[in-house]
Amino acid sequence: MIVHPPGGLAAGDALRLRIDLEEGARVRSSTPGSQKWYRGRASARTHIRVARGAQLEWLPQPSIVYDGAFVDQSLQVDLDADCAMLGSECLVLGRRSMGERFTTGSLRQSIRINRAGRPIWQESTDAAADALLWGASAGWAGRVVCASVWAIGGHGAAWDDASLVDQWRAAISAATATEAKTGLDGRLLGGATRMAPGIVLAKILGDEADRVSELAQALWALARPPVLGEAAHAMRIWAT
Repeated sequence: MIVHPPGGLAAGDALRLRIDLEEGARVRSSTPGSQKWYRGRASARTHIRVARGAQLEWLPQPSIVYDGAFVDQSLQVDLDADCAMLGSECLVLGRRSMGERFTTGSLRQSIRINRAGRPIWQESTDAAADALLWGASAGWAGRVVCASVWAIGGHGAAWDDASLVDQWRAAISAATATEAKTGLDGRLLGGATRMAPGIVLAKILGDEADRVSELAQALWALARPPVLGEAAHAMRIWAT
């Protein structure tokens, strides 16, 4: 459990986190609550190295970006050729429960995952609060919550990634159908794809952090048996 005592980053803060998993290590990591990005400029850099035969589950709770925050956040993961990882990252723009929107500030975020020294997934966002990206259909499509979920098996791992894509798509469809019954039809969006052999990725957009997190956790639960060889048991901290 990664604990950051202040609970958030204020103007001038610079947070650096380095995690090294040695050969054969098995780690599931989360946070006790949401990371807050308060008003002002701050940065957070996370660098993770996963050695041969190790398994990592990177499952932090959503980060909340306050209005007036200037966020600079990056995650870099360096995987050995023969290791496995399940991961997710989720961002929430503004405090919707308080009627706050992300109208001033900026967001710079990057996720880079390398395997055996070669990039296998990269995504980045660099936009001001008033940028067209947030409302564009090729961006956040007017939503305020965005999550990335990924499952990566080692080169020697025998698991059916095509089947996992089908399972993730079915779970996303079920979640969007449930949204329709609550009168929020079309607000939860998602998709899953096989990026390359042994690499499955999903993206989720929505308006409610709880619903996006529940779906991300459902995808993780589906991926754990084929990728890590173990049944999924939700962390108790997620229910608090």
